[in-house]
Amino acid sequence: MTEPSTRRTTLTSRGLWAGVLAACSVACGEGGAAPPDPGSDGDAGAESCLRVASSHDEGEPYVYSVRWSPDGEYVLTGNDGEVRLLRPHTLEKIASYADQPSGSFLDVSPDSRFALAVSTDVRLLAVGMDPPSLTHLATASGHLGHIYAVGWSPEGDRALTGGQDGTVRLFSVDRSAGSLTQTALGEGHVGKVFGVAWSADGRHVVSGGQDRTLRLWSVEDGALRQLSFVTLNGWVSALAWRAGKPILTGTWAADNLIRSWSLDATLGTLTASGEFATPSTDMQVLEWSREGGYVAVGGHDDTISLFAHVEDRFEPIARLPLDGSGAHSVSWGPGDARLALAASRVNRVREIDLAACP
Repeated sequence: MTEPSTRRTTLTSRGLWAGVLAACSVACGEGGAAPPDPGSDGDAGAESCLRVASSHDEGEPYVYSVRWSPDGEYVLTGNDGEVRLLRPHTLEKIASYADQPSGSFLDVSPDSRFALAVSTDVRLLAVGMDPPSLTHLATASGHLGHIYAVGWSPEGDRALTGGQDGTVRLFSVDRSAGSLTQTALGEGHVGKVFGVAWSADGRHVVSGGQDRTLRLWSVEDGALRQLSFVTLNGWVSALAWRAGKPILTGTWAADNLIRSWSLDATLGTLTASGEFATPSTDMQVLEWSREGGYVAVGGHDDTISLFAHVEDRFEPIARLPLDGSGAHSVSWGPGDARLALAASRVNRVREIDLAACP
């Protein structure tokens, strides 16, 4: 694997990697484990409080990502060549946008009225529910190759992407005019960028990628400026940040650890603040719940694990085997009561009920 850059640069010109299923030998970093046999069954494990409430086979094409809208009214899936609008609980398809390039990763605006779909470009979609609809408004290009990560800013007026070309890019989103404009380019990663996330105040973002680094950037006046970075022991393949909570990272490596990081906004630095072990290997799924009480973790080992965040501790609550289908992307529903899950090796979306969990 290419060694990460040691430069710290100033530049003026966003989950969560949902999956790049690549061969993992030397390139995955020190101790990287090979993916399990896709045909193997998941470990039955102990009885779990997690229950599959509904399941829907999407058929063709492949499902890359899933997002539950902030208002709880719909679920979006990013398929290979299509974005689908689903009704919660039944997971019935009620609308679609069929002109999306292959390999779609998604995020939904804070007001639930818009979505961003990325693949080889960035597309702004309007989401309607009366009647159900997905309407293309604008397209922006810039990345060289595929885009693996996208995130709306807390205010909903900006978006951040990360991609195959090793860059993070900032876009201005004018929802009233239905337009997208790239305002900044952030360089520094060596290799693919798999995850991006915003701070609650919209003044900082983090990115993680193939070069085993987690990088911190400031966002001001439409510009990105790299402040610092830390180096991990494998690809930073999963990344999560929630208001009032630490930054979390998961790696495509053998140690099965989620690491937490605190931000010093004055110094512009990231400091390791803890770690906890998970059953998952080669992590692809890492997401704080909306209320911040739980963390969902998943990987290439056919499980979803649930942890409770209690004070400064992460306590294991439950584990759900997925019977060979894998964990590709998750999104929390309202009230931290349900999860939407996109499987990684079958074209299936599931809704998982947490009502029996403590």
